Amino acid sequence: MKKILFTGFTLALFLFAGVLHAQRPDSRNPRYVDSYGLNFGFRAGAFFGFHDISRNLDSDIYNSLTNFNFALYRIFPLSGSLFFQSELNFMIIQGIEGKGSVYTGTSGMYVNVSNKISYSSIDIPLLLKYCFLGGPEQLGFLGGLHLSLTPGAIDAEGINLASAEYSQGKWSYDSNIATFGFTAGLFAGIPAGQRRLTGDIRLIYDVNDLTIKEGGNTLRILKRRGLAVTAGFEF
Repeated sequence: MKKILFTGFTLALFLFAGVLHAQRPDSRNPRYVDSYGLNFGFRAGAFFGFHDISRNLDSDIYNSLTNFNFALYRIFPLSGSLFFQSELNFMIIQGIEGKGSVYTGTSGMYVNVSNKISYSSIDIPLLLKYCFLGGPEQLGFLGGLHLSLTPGAIDAEGINLASAEYSQGKWSYDSNIATFGFTAGLFAGIPAGQRRLTGDIRLIYDVNDLTIKEGGNTLRILKRRGLAVTAGFEF
C-alpha cells in the first residue's frame, strides 16, 4: 500500500507540473527554453545491466538482463547553460538469469540449473544538466541522484531466494520499498521543427541492495548497475 500511495503521489506532482507548463506561452518551442523556463520530454531505449550479486545463489554464471525503459521528464533552466531535470523512468523486466549445475542429495547427481530473477521499477532521477553547446543544438553532460521504487513483486524462476538454492518452480516476493543511487552521462539534441530530437547515454549505479522480505527477515539479492542508451524528443 505504501508503494502505491507514494507512486500515485509522485505521478500527481508530475501531472501538476504539466498543467503549469501548458499555461506558459511559447514554451513549446525548444529554441526558447532559456527564455520560457521549462520543456517536456519523452525518451526510450535499452538498459544493459551488470548487476552485483549480493547472495551466493546456486549458479556458476549469472548474466544481467537487457531490458526496455522509457521516461517522461521536465526541464527547468537555472541559468544560460545549467538546467535541472526531473524524470519518471519506467524500467521494464530487469534482473539476472543464470545457468550452471548443482548437486542434489535426492538424486545423488549434478543437475543443470536455469534460473531467473526479474522485476520492474519506477525510477525518479533528479539531475543537473550542463550544456556546453547551447542554442537549438545541444551537447552536454548530466548527473545526479535517483530513487527507484519497485511497485510490484520480485519474480524468481528455478531458484528459491529464501534459501538461495536451486528448486523447480516459480516464486514471487515482496521487495523493499526503494533503492537509491547515482546517475551520470552525456546528452545531445538537434532541432526538428517545433521539437528537439534528443539522445543520451547514462550510467545507473544503485548504492543499496534490492532486498526481499521472507519469514520476517530482509534478504539482500543484488545491486543494480548498468548503462542506459535512449533516444527521444522534447516539446
